[in-house]
Amino acid sequence: MVFVYVYAALVSLVVITFVSILIVLTHGMKEAATFSTPEESERMEQVWREFQADLARRSSNGKQIIAEKSGHYIQFYQPELVIDAIRQVLEATRR
Repeated sequence: MVFVYVYAALVSLVVITFVSILIVLTHGMKEAATFSTPEESERMEQVWREFQADLARRSSNGKQIIAEKSGHYIQFYQPELVIDAIRQVLEATRR
């Protein structure tokens, strides 16, 4: 049995499996934060992107995909990216 864990956190989707594949989907469109100043919002965005890139590098078979047309809900804005990421994970489990 293959274990696939799909986790949506803030503005990205991470797909992790026991077959050493890691796909990090990260939003490309910035969304206005109502709880911070524009400067704080920009800094949080920068830190988030650095975190996402670091996460993708933690796997020897990891990659980050920027969902250029997506905000917080990548699965709504660009469902094809989520579907493709899941397909890639499934293909990797069949090898």
